[in-house]
Amino acid sequence: MLSMTTVRHSAQSLFDQIVWFAFLALLVVISFVNEVFSSKSWLMIAGAVYLLSALTALNAILGGRCNWLALNKSKPALFVLLLMLAVLVGQIHISLPSNTDWLLKIDRSQPTPDWFAPIARWSVVPEKTRWLLSSELMVFFGFCLSIALLSTRQRLKQLLFVMMMVGLFHALIGIFAKFGSMHLVDTKQLDGHFDAARAWFVNRNHFAAFMSLCMTGAITFQIKQVIDQAALSPFRVLLKQLSGAQLVYLVALVIGIAAIVLSQSRAAFAGLFLSIIVMLLFVGKYVFKPTSSSRWTFLLPILIVVSCSLLYFGADLLERFGSGSYLGERLAQWKLTWVAIEQSPLLGFGGNSYADVFQILRGDDELRQVVYNQAHNDYLHIWLEQGALGLLLWLSLLFMVLRSSYLTLKTTRSRLVSATMFAVLVSLFCALIQSMVDFNLQIINIRFYFFVIMSLAFSVPMIKHRTR
Repeated sequence: MLSMTTVRHSAQSLFDQIVWFAFLALLVVISFVNEVFSSKSWLMIAGAVYLLSALTALNAILGGRCNWLALNKSKPALFVLLLMLAVLVGQIHISLPSNTDWLLKIDRSQPTPDWFAPIARWSVVPEKTRWLLSSELMVFFGFCLSIALLSTRQRLKQLLFVMMMVGLFHALIGIFAKFGSMHLVDTKQLDGHFDAARAWFVNRNHFAAFMSLCMTGAITFQIKQVIDQAALSPFRVLLKQLSGAQLVYLVALVIGIAAIVLSQSRAAFAGLFLSIIVMLLFVGKYVFKPTSSSRWTFLLPILIVVSCSLLYFGADLLERFGSGSYLGERLAQWKLTWVAIEQSPLLGFGGNSYADVFQILRGDDELRQVVYNQAHNDYLHIWLEQGALGLLLWLSLLFMVLRSSYLTLKTTRSRLVSATMFAVLVSLFCALIQSMVDFNLQIINIRFYFFVIMSLAFSVPMIKHRTR
């Protein structure tokens, strides 16, 4: 008969596996949700995130598997995230001495809409800020959950594989829908570019941004197999891959890059290609042996894929690059955004307040008659809503993540860690480049994946790995 100890360990192991695979399933589900956070779908997902967090904490207390070393390593980042949440809480609840004129210095001689009636709070729209706080709280728990659960090499590979397959599925659907002249979203929500690939994303740029993040898995596996065969020439490695099971990594890269090209997103395409080149130049020596040709072995398939994608699918994208109109109305929008920032540079106007503040300040400016609820620049957007304080916290978090990734890449002797950290740096750098001209990181499912990828900077180095 089995002893009680054996039964208890078996039950605990089963419980641990259920929580882990539930987390992976949740990542898959999240990729399909493109609604506002107040929707029923996101509220159910938020409940699932909190439930999994509670189960993970319970499992850890009972002696189950948990990456305690990674949680300890990530304490500075978690502290910054808590400060970011505290800023939003303060914007909702902190009352101002009298009125909001010192914070929102709107010219009162100009007429304002009847709906604009800010109360004496730090945030001029506290109810909207409350929704932002709720979504950020869910992302925070998802970040912690990813760090705690990712405790073995097997789980790391499973996570990367799931991300790769999610990206591959969305890419295939996006390509199929484009060439089938199908729209999987309400066409009334589209503001042009009806022939671009977008799958279930209303904005084609966000579809491309999501593809770039999901490529973390494919890039990791592709680099890993290149490092393992560093003694071979680039063409022999490529031929060997084409005839083996590792072909799936190349297929995922091919279809993912083709989907980005067909999305006609200049920022995503240029950001991904530029990120790969920059990382190869600056940190490639820590991944590939400086004296070997393995760096070119990795880059050669990428160059072939990009060239073929542009040749066969890139006519519209190349036309957009050659149009000369790279920023469009963004410059005019950024000027007005900066005018708003100057009114409250330190504290901002409150989370989710961009649309309200911009509508007041635009006046008779010749912009489209639409609601501008984002700045097309994530950094200016944060600055307007959360002030220099919120922007500084966000940049501090990014610095901690990038620094941890770089130091790990510089010191590790594990091939898997090297490949993963390189892919993490490429994906994060690409997303941050695109966020200079877009609002990809404000889309909740993209933001959730972005934070899961950031969590790898703290969890992966703390896993026990085989060395080279």
